[in-house]
Formats: sequence, structure tokens, C-alpha cells
Amino acid sequence: MTKKIKNIDLNKAQPFIKWVGGKRGLLSQVAPLLPKQFNNYFEPFVGGGALFFELYAQGKLDNKNIYLFDINSELINTYEVVRDNPSELIDKLYEFKEKHSKEYYYEVRAWDREENFLDLDEVTRASRFIYLNKTCFNGLYRVNKSNQNNVPMGSYKNPNIADEKAIYSASEALQNATILNASYKDVLQYASKGDLVYFDPPYYPLTPTASFTSYSEFEFLDKEQEELFEVFRVLDKKGSYVVHSNSDTPFINKLYKNFDIQQIQANRFINSKSSGRGKISEVLIRNENMKNDYDLLSIEEKKIIFTENLVSTNRGFNFYVDWRNAEAYEEFDIELNALNVLIGIDDNDLFKEKFTLLLKKLPTVIKTFPLLFSLARKEREDIWKEKTILNILEDVDLDKDALVYDFIIPCELSSAFIDKYYDFFKRIGLKNLFQNLLEKNVLDYVTGVLVGLDSHGRKNRGGKAFELASEPIIRKICQKYGIELLIQKQFKYLQSEYKINIDDNIANRKADFILIKNEKVINIEANFYFASGSKPEEIIDSYANRQYELKQNNIEFIYLTDGVGCWGNIDKNQLIKGFKSIKYIVNFYMLKKEYFESIIKKVFKL
Repeated sequence: MTKKIKNIDLNKAQPFIKWVGGKRGLLSQVAPLLPKQFNNYFEPFVGGGALFFELYAQGKLDNKNIYLFDINSELINTYEVVRDNPSELIDKLYEFKEKHSKEYYYEVRAWDREENFLDLDEVTRASRFIYLNKTCFNGLYRVNKSNQNNVPMGSYKNPNIADEKAIYSASEALQNATILNASYKDVLQYASKGDLVYFDPPYYPLTPTASFTSYSEFEFLDKEQEELFEVFRVLDKKGSYVVHSNSDTPFINKLYKNFDIQQIQANRFINSKSSGRGKISEVLIRNENMKNDYDLLSIEEKKIIFTENLVSTNRGFNFYVDWRNAEAYEEFDIELNALNVLIGIDDNDLFKEKFTLLLKKLPTVIKTFPLLFSLARKEREDIWKEKTILNILEDVDLDKDALVYDFIIPCELSSAFIDKYYDFFKRIGLKNLFQNLLEKNVLDYVTGVLVGLDSHGRKNRGGKAFELASEPIIRKICQKYGIELLIQKQFKYLQSEYKINIDDNIANRKADFILIKNEKVINIEANFYFASGSKPEEIIDSYANRQYELKQNNIEFIYLTDGVGCWGNIDKNQLIKGFKSIKYIVNFYMLKKEYFESIIKKVFKL
């Protein structure tokens, strides 16, 4: 019954089951934080095995001993069958697929209530496991205290029950793996110095009602998390590389406070209500052997880390608004005149009441908001044509999601919609304008509020925002190693104050950041680019020339840049050229992680 499918790439191994808390969507964040070199690989809570399959596909597990553990006996049986009997397994899965229905699902789920369940052959049990996994609610595996599956059926139109490509490629990847139905604690019997151990246990619950820890009949709460911590510490003392994923909670952060804790952003899907899903912060905990070294990365690895961790915007509310530049303007209509009712209302409650009434009576007034702070003409018109939206950060923290404003008027104005744009009106400064600055007619004043209309001024503010976001991180590292930090200084300042010889051709240039220690100097230039007007190849050539000129003055150069609009669309070969011609290129992600710090330590020989 097995279908003969062509072109199975056995090197593109991937998980053959869905798994709650699986790392498939986080690999771009997790993989860069792993050591570049290690001996053997251990995954004591294997689950869906996303990280194992990714490392295998990258060739990083070649010629290494691989150990995959899990206390879930049905899961481990399934792994062994996938490894040893993939064809027989697939044939059986097609039988399950042909019988699939709601009644059949609950019939199969009930098999583990029968006394002779464990007498079933391994292939049948593995087929049952995969069948339930592919057809249950959200791919959740959960059992009760009697180790009986109790997950309801999901609503899938055509579940991929017999995924031949996934099973055959997984089977190939598992050929040299030791698969054990064992406790994670048993890793202590096998792991040694230089081995990589990755723990992905049931997460500590974010709230008392958010626990999905019953992947086996055993719970995994405070006591179990503390026992895992002790195993983590023993492995650390052995000299193993230890990595541990968990929820970003006070309990976990306190428990591992003496180790390296990195925050990563994950998508949360395990909720019966879609409103309960979305982005959530997790932590990746590493022992001190795990610091990332920029110089150990290949050019291809640098490119991957750089491009997969770009940020979309550096625009905060202050990017758009500079009230000092208010001047006259001459284009308004009925909606702008209608805004006159808000002028001079000091009482905040009354102001909001009038604002709400105005939007309900004349919803199109919301279209004038981009005019009030004078967006550039093209961007304003693109918003009206629904070709673009405003993404605005709440502050300079580039890690947070941007707030989104599209200025599209819904058929019915909800309270939430009005509140959203009232909050926008207030936070961008327009409420203050109407309460305290305007006196008579909106037309007399709004026409003069250029609010940073000139592109040059806005470009300066955008660049400054990126520098402001980067400066605290750079300053913290400088303080850590006793490095002097200069900001926005000309290079001739080094000559006058530090007696460092500087060529005339760069003496009058201003540097974003200059780092000095023991007469060694680093120049850091920080730029954030959007797609508009940015030419990556010219940028690379320009800063490669700057690096050359600085080198003639014995100054090292680090190029700190970001912006998915520019660098996310660059030709692969152009970016590789950049990493070849400029010694150190980092983005904001690499600045926050150890990559930037490793460069500083190398240059200053710390």
C-alpha cells in the first residue's frame, strides 16, 4: 500500500509529528546560540525532535554519537519504529487514514484503556501514536494519571496522516541514534566534557491555569524543575555544553540566575481560543561554555544570523513629531474644520467625550490625522490608498512589536477602535496641540505644523533612534571591560586629547562611537535603513572604503546596521561580498548577543 514517492531528500530531515512546545518555529533564534563545535549530542526530552533534525540536516551531527531520551514510552516506541520499520509503518498509517472519522478517532484513542494494549505490536502502537497526533486538537499529547490519552479530536479537513517524505527522511536521520525510554536524569551516565546537552522539558506554567505539563503520567512542576536544575549544574561542572529552553517566568529566571539567560520570542498556539494565542517570551538558558564568538562563524553563518534577525523598524513616536518645526500650511477640508470643536477643551474627560462624538458623527475625520503631523506626501497618500500602514514603536526597545495604524474606517465604529485612535491622537501629541497650543481655527495652525516634514530631518531622527537604542548596550560592555567610550566626536579629538596620530583626510570626520583602551581604538558606525532610497551595494562599498582609511590609522572598524527593508532583500552574493570586504558587520540582534562583545574582547585582547 505504500506509495512510491519520488525525489525524497533524505538530508532534509524534519519532525514527523507535531509537538507542543516544539522548536521548529524558533530554530533561527536557537541555532545561533549553540556552540559551533561539540562532541556528542544529547536531547533528553526529545519530543518532536526539531532541533535534532535541524542539526542533522546541517551536517552538524556527522560522526557524532546521538542520544535521544524521553520518558514517554509510546513516543520512544514510535521513534524506534520510524528508524527501523518505516515502510511497514507507512502501510499501517494508510490503513488508519482510510478508516479516519470522528468515531474511529475516539475508538483508537480508547485502545490504551484496554488491558492488552501493550500486547499490540510496535508498528501498530506507533501508527496509533502518529494517527492521534495528526488528527487531535492542536497536535497536543496529553495523558491522565492512568497514562491514558485524553485529547479531543481536532478539526482538520485533510490531515496528513501518512507523511512518507517526513517518515523516510526521519528514518535516515535516526539510523545512528541511540533512542532510550529513560528519564532525563540518565543523561548523567552518558554525557561528558565537550558534549552538547539540550533540555526542552515541559515548561513551567505562566499561570496556575496555563499548565500543559502532562506529556506523560508524571507531572513536571516546581519540584521537578528544581531537580532538572541540579542535573544542569552537574553537567556544567562536568564541562558539558548545556542548553535549556523554558518559559520566561520569575521562578525559572530566579532558579537559573547565575547562568546565561537569553530571551526569545515564540508563537503560542496551545489555546482553545484564538485570542489566547500570539507571541510570547521564552528563555534559552546556557552555561558559561556557550558564549558566541564572531570569529568562529563562517561567512555563510554570519549571513544567516544577520538576515534572519533583522528588525522591521526603528521608528518610535518621536520619529514623526517635532513640534518645534511648526509652520503655516494651506490645504484643508471639511474634516479639518470639524476638528475645531476640540480646541481649548481643558477637561480631559470632556475632551475624550467630544473626540468620541466627533468620530461617530464624522468618521472620515480620522483620515486627516496623517495631515496633522504632516507625513511626507507619498507616505500619506499610500495610507489613504491602503497601500501602507504606520508601524510605531512604543519606545526605543526594538524587541517589542510595533503598534499598527491603517486609518481604515470600519463599517461600524467600535469602542475599541475609537479608543485606539484616541490613544494615537494623545501619544503622538495632537491632544496636547488642541488643548494647549491651538486658539481659534485648526486651518490657521495645522497648515504650519510641519512636524519634521523635511526628509533630511526625519532621516536624522531615524538614525539617532538607532544610535539611542544601541548606546546603552555598547556603554554597558565598555563599563564591563574598562573601555572609554566617546560619542559623536571628530577623529582629531583623538589627536588633541589622546596624542594618537590621525591623518588629515579623516581628522574632521565625526564618528558615532569611538572606543579606546590602552591606545587601541575602535570606530563603530550605526545606521538603520528602510527600503526607500537604500542601495546596499553602495553602502557596502562606502563602508569598506571607510574601513580601509581607518586601518591606515590603526583604527579597527565595526559596522552596526539593521533594517529588514534594506538588508532583507539584498542579493545573497552582495551580502557575502559585504562580510568579505568589511571585517565586522553586526546588526542589533548580534549587538545584544555575545557576537559584538566577542569582537570587543578580541580587538582589545581582553
